[in-house]
Amino acid sequence: METDFFKELYKNISIEEIINRINYFNNNISAKNLSEENLQKEIQKIFQIELNNKKYSLFNNKDIFTVSSEKYYFFRVRTFSENDNFEKRIFHSMKCKQDLLWVPEKNCNMGRLNRPGNPVLYISRQATNAIYETRLKVGDYFYLIIYENLKPMRIAQVHNPIYLYEFDELENAKRLLFHNFLLNEFTKYVPEGMEYLYKTSILIYENYFKTPYIDAFSYPSIATEAKIGMNFCLSTEKVERNLKTLGVMVCKLCEGNSSAIFNVEIYYDGFLEDDKINFYNY
Repeated sequence: METDFFKELYKNISIEEIINRINYFNNNISAKNLSEENLQKEIQKIFQIELNNKKYSLFNNKDIFTVSSEKYYFFRVRTFSENDNFEKRIFHSMKCKQDLLWVPEKNCNMGRLNRPGNPVLYISRQATNAIYETRLKVGDYFYLIIYENLKPMRIAQVHNPIYLYEFDELENAKRLLFHNFLLNEFTKYVPEGMEYLYKTSILIYENYFKTPYIDAFSYPSIATEAKIGMNFCLSTEKVERNLKTLGVMVCKLCEGNSSAIFNVEIYYDGFLEDDKINFYNY
């Protein structure tokens, strides 16, 4: 029934119209100068279509599901703070459960998918992605935090333009144009001091992807070489229901070789014990 509904909607919009809408938004709409309300209206115009005097949305996402019989592991990197000292084995910024999770509200700046003071947990499927995202340099010490899923997860996603066989070639081409618009917004480079550019991706995430039925949202790794791999975002309430923290490693980024861009040396394993992180030789 839903497929037939979208087929009817796609009949009533041309590829040229979709391209024109996206080009207008990219060339004329400024996230810096518009209020969130007006910016949201401009985003809605891209997906909106009128049929039989009623307005509908052409947004059509395909969620993915983890396999119930498999474990999935996720990674997050935290850099050493100025109060951490590897030589003296002082790990001041990694002491308790909160240090393994999201940034505290008082320290939370605007991000790709979060508002100031409204933290989420950003994680990656591969440790290498997490290292790239933190923009570490050779010689830097860091914490590598590891999580596993507690249950099967439903994940909203924009990293994969899934071809849907219930739609024909033209319908899938139209879906791909909308998908590429979203993908560009979630992979946009945002220089320091221009965080207002995140307003668009935040509004799209909140209004189109974030629902009570979704456990996480995934999008392409921005900083990874060739932009391979995926990042995930979980709201704080979803973290407790979906993830278990396995531990944290104290590591150092080292020079690579002919087969690797970089290497990692691991020195200590940390585990949460009675709300305190204790470290042991690796």
